This record gives sequence, C-alpha cells and structure tokens, in this order.
Amino acid sequence: MEKICAIATRSLTIKTFFLDNLFYMVEKGYNISVICEFDADLAKILDGKIKYIPVDMKRGNISVFKLIKYIYIFKRIFDKEKFDLIQYASSNASLYASIAGKLANIKNRICCEWGYTYLGYSGIKRIIYKTAEKIVCKFSTIAQPDSFSNLKFGIEEKLFPAKKAQVIWNGSASGVNLKRFDIKRKIDWSKEIKLKYSIPTDAFVFGFVGRLMRDKGINELLEAFRKIDNEKVFLLLVGPIDELQDLDKKLIDWAFNNSHIIKTGLVSETEKYYSAMNFLVLPSYREGFGTVLLEAGALKVPSIVSNIRGPIDFVRDNENGFICSVKSSNSLFEKMQLALQLNEQTYNLLCDNVYNDVITKYDSQIFKIKYYENKKEILE
Repeated sequence: MEKICAIATRSLTIKTFFLDNLFYMVEKGYNISVICEFDADLAKILDGKIKYIPVDMKRGNISVFKLIKYIYIFKRIFDKEKFDLIQYASSNASLYASIAGKLANIKNRICCEWGYTYLGYSGIKRIIYKTAEKIVCKFSTIAQPDSFSNLKFGIEEKLFPAKKAQVIWNGSASGVNLKRFDIKRKIDWSKEIKLKYSIPTDAFVFGFVGRLMRDKGINELLEAFRKIDNEKVFLLLVGPIDELQDLDKKLIDWAFNNSHIIKTGLVSETEKYYSAMNFLVLPSYREGFGTVLLEAGALKVPSIVSNIRGPIDFVRDNENGFICSVKSSNSLFEKMQLALQLNEQTYNLLCDNVYNDVITKYDSQIFKIKYYENKKEILE
C-alpha cells in the first residue's frame, strides 16, 4: 500500500484544501497521513482513517535554529514513515519538508504553489522570501501551481523548469463543494445573515472573505468603501484580522466605528455569508487561485478582483465579474461604483455566467478524481 503525506503549517490549510482529496485517496486504497500543527477538531475529523502527525510549526520569520530544528524533526518522521510521496503547502512547512524530504530520499516531493509569498514584499525581505521559494522548488520533484498564470510566472521567474510543473485539471487547490455551497439554500441563508447583523433586506452588500491583512488589499478596500456615499450599501468583512501592524490604523479605527461595516471574525459556515453578498471583493496583491471566488460563484455571487495572476484565470472583466488595478483604491472604487449601477438584467447575467463557470469547471467531486489520477500517474 503506497504511502502519501500532506503537509502544511496550519491545520486550517489541511481542512480547507486537502481533506476531500485525501479521504478519496483513502477510498482508493492509499495509506494517507497529514502533518501540521495540533488541532483537536482535525483529529476528530480524521477519525483514525488518516494518520495525524502533529508538528507545531509557527508562521512568520524563520531563524537558522528553527530551520535546522524542523528539518531534523521532519527527516526523523520521513525516515520512520518511508512515504512514497509527500505534498506540502504554506511557506514554512514547504521549506522544512522539501529539504528533509530530499535528505530522506523520498522519491516524489510536490510543492503546492498556491501563491508566491515574496511578491508581497520589497527590498531585502523580497530577496529572502524569493530565495526560500527557490530552495523549495529546487528540492521538489514537481511544482503544482493552482493556476496556469502562476505556472507561467514560476517558469518565467526561473523558480522551476516547465518540465517540472503541472496544473491539475482547470486549476484551483481543490475545486468547490457544490453540496456545501448549495445554490438552493441561498435565499434562506441570506435572510438569516441579514437578520443576524441587522442588514436591511434591500441593502447592497459588498463582501470580503479571508484574513484581514495588507496583502489581501484591506487598506484599499476600506479606502474605496469610504468613498461610497450611499446609505443602502454595506460591507461584510468575514475573517480574522491578521498582521494588524501592517494595516492603516486610521482606516481600521474608522471601520470599527462604522455601522455599515460588519466584522464577523472567523466563521465556519462561510456559505451563509456569501449568500448575503451582492459582490465579493478580493483586491489582493498576490494569490494562488483564489478559492473564495469559486465559493462565491457557486452561490451566484460575482467578484471584483485585482489584476493579478490566479484570480484573472477565473474572472473575466465584464463577463463574470470585474477586474481592478492592483493596490489602487481609486480603481477599486470605480469598479464598486460600476457594480452599484448595474441594471437587474446585466447583474443577473454576471451571476449566471460565474455560476456556470464554477459548476462546469471546478466541481470538487470531479477535481478529487483528477487529483487521484494525478497522484496515481506520479507514483507509477
């Protein structure tokens, strides 16, 4: 029985992007393990069907001491488990696992290129993070970006050669679960969320789902929303604040005192929150693919995204959403104004287009089959 291990720094990455595919691999007879921080909820979900090896890695800067320590920890695990294939996502876990995997002579080492971290930095930090990315790719046997534009970019940046890179099916990390993001329940979910947060039923709602941080374009989103002069427009921010020190303090203070900006914190049932939105807004500086775009699209919610690799693989300007300039609150404001001015027929066309794109190209039930076929081919 061939052994596969999925690795990430945070348990949330495993739960969000890996689990459906891994359980399908179990059904197909593979011996599956995961490595990430300890999470009691994840242990319960895995229920012994997937082996759980907790390793408490921290996000953020890596010291030489940490690098040596975790490479040693991973190599010991790899030497003991003798995996046939390892797959890793997130910066820190990928760095440790790629080097340790090479040292442990694991034949198949796959790095999930779900967004290039170094693009969010400048100066010496950019050089350091790009060097780390190159190391990960060098010690990996396969690079799997989750979008074709990021694959092309990785080759152009000489992070990996074309012969070493591949995208599964149409891209994304795992597609979208259409049973969970069920369009038939949208109306009821929308009513529930609007009632919970006292949002008028006829309000126009822009939404954001993810970590509230600089690289996600939160400063630009708040700046653009501040320019909108309309009492019927609300902003629904779904997710925890991350790296607060990098956000504009005046904007954050203003947002937290604005009754038209709803801050939910971390939630588990994001499908309900998408349902209350008219548009999802993702003005990121960098992304892999942007799974939130698919989740919103499954509920007929079009998106406004910045013109970056990943999201533009999915969003087509004026066809199934809108594209604004990167790091430009003015460009974002213009697109949000355009969204507000759409007539019902044009808006419904955007909604239908984005929904049809999701159900025909990104159904997770089909993706997991493609994932299985990919791993089977690699192992053979």
